[in-house]
Amino acid sequence: MRPIQGVIPPLVLLLLSLGMFSIEMQAQGIPNGSQQVADYQNILYTQDPASIPDTSSYERESTAFFNGHVGDVTGDVSGLGVVNLRESGFGQPVQGGLIVPPDFDVGQEIPPLIANVSLTQTPIIDPPAKAFWISHAQKLFANEAGFVTITWKNSGGVPLTPQTYLISPEPFKEPKKIYHTENSTGGATGAPNINLSAIDDVVIHYNSKFFAPADPMMPQTAPFSFIPNTMMLRAKAGTTGFVLLEYNNVPNPSVPSDFVGIEIVDVRNYQPDFNIDVIVSEKLAPAVPPSASVELVTPIVTNGLLTTDPVADPAHVFQSSTPGAVEGDIWSVRETAPGDYSQVEVFWMETVTVIPPSDSVIWPYEMDRYSASLPVAASEIAQIYVRGDAQGEIGPSVDIPSGLNLNPQLNDWQDPPGHASLDQGTETTFSTSGPGWSLLRYNLGSPPGSEDVVFELIHSVEHDDSSIFNLTPMDWDIGVEVADPDHATSELSLRGGYIHEEEGDRYDPEIYEEARQQIFAVNTGTLEVWWSNVSQGVQWPSKVVRYNNV
Repeated sequence: MRPIQGVIPPLVLLLLSLGMFSIEMQAQGIPNGSQQVADYQNILYTQDPASIPDTSSYERESTAFFNGHVGDVTGDVSGLGVVNLRESGFGQPVQGGLIVPPDFDVGQEIPPLIANVSLTQTPIIDPPAKAFWISHAQKLFANEAGFVTITWKNSGGVPLTPQTYLISPEPFKEPKKIYHTENSTGGATGAPNINLSAIDDVVIHYNSKFFAPADPMMPQTAPFSFIPNTMMLRAKAGTTGFVLLEYNNVPNPSVPSDFVGIEIVDVRNYQPDFNIDVIVSEKLAPAVPPSASVELVTPIVTNGLLTTDPVADPAHVFQSSTPGAVEGDIWSVRETAPGDYSQVEVFWMETVTVIPPSDSVIWPYEMDRYSASLPVAASEIAQIYVRGDAQGEIGPSVDIPSGLNLNPQLNDWQDPPGHASLDQGTETTFSTSGPGWSLLRYNLGSPPGSEDVVFELIHSVEHDDSSIFNLTPMDWDIGVEVADPDHATSELSLRGGYIHEEEGDRYDPEIYEEARQQIFAVNTGTLEVWWSNVSQGVQWPSKVVRYNNV
């Protein structure tokens, strides 16, 4: 808690009232140390921290309801009537400004702020891990958080007055990510190593957390290093935080123009940034949409693709490998175990240009894991496909006209297995033997899949499923064409409504050889018609309506 003034200007000090309370305090300067009881209001202050009167302690910006001390009290009550408390019995400081604001962030250049400094002389850095000097660039950079004392030198090499700076724990610019590529025993995780071979010279600047390998010939003993004889970065489980890389455009830099810049690397645990729920057939995406300055490249799927044992470990995602507009894009193609995010793991990757126009490095943008399920409200996402009775009239197959150039493929996953089929004869037709779920993939363009890939999640449902259809018959006048405003056809698929014979006994079968032409009721009774919608140019019987002919 802060020193409490008897009068608090509300517009100046009071930001948020947290309630009234009473305190009992013992203050210096009050005769006999008598107990004083008064009502006070818990408040949040807006001004910058300042010294508590008569002490060297700094005020805090907020309090929490815990016991705690305020600070040393060395003086009596001031002439302004401010009572300095020895101890608070109900509040404890929990947040406040630093004693001094930071001078630099991690990765930021520290320029000399005094006169007569020679940049040809190497400054003294104490402690050495807090900053590093790049002699050929004649630049000093903040390496890790904390206080650092820099002793610059003049042209004669004489040390000047030491300068102490505070480095904040925040990065100076957006860091690039690497996730632990090795577990604690050195075994590989699924995280990708980072290839820096496009850069002529890369120097790792170690710090107190990321120490240099004791034996340069065994860099894998350090928590962060290059893989031996490569320019591939690795990171071992156990240490997280920032580490800095120095980029140069020649193998042996010697002049300032050889220096390219500093990269801040955020070393992270091998854990996803997000666990994401998707629907089977949905295209996967990172949880955080990239900004305009981020250029995403082909993501790395470390779990979920087709394996050498598709029965024991079937594919849960499909990633397009066809050159074109959607190369590298990923779709969910199979349910995962409920609530299980371990079966699909994706590293979204971004490319960063280091030396224009083409020298670039690919870094992870985001690590995500996914759980895939079927939609709860199927009609909102899935394509409804009406089916009849398995032992009777099952209903029509679906024509996929070749003129649509969809190049359809039936996905391996079906529920129940084997109930869906795709007949690719003279004309391609799709059908199912009963209710269930299946997945079609359309590969658009030439070659197939070069323009787009579209997944159609198909929910085959029974025609008498009252949870999906309103089966209450509607009255319809005999002699008036039976029609539905939702029925749709396409240029290559002009089917009318389909009459389901088992539920329709009041029409002339001589007229409806294909049961998909114009429909007229000719007698009283019940008529069931399946109407269609169109998706990707394909006509699907998807709506059941029953009519009472009057």
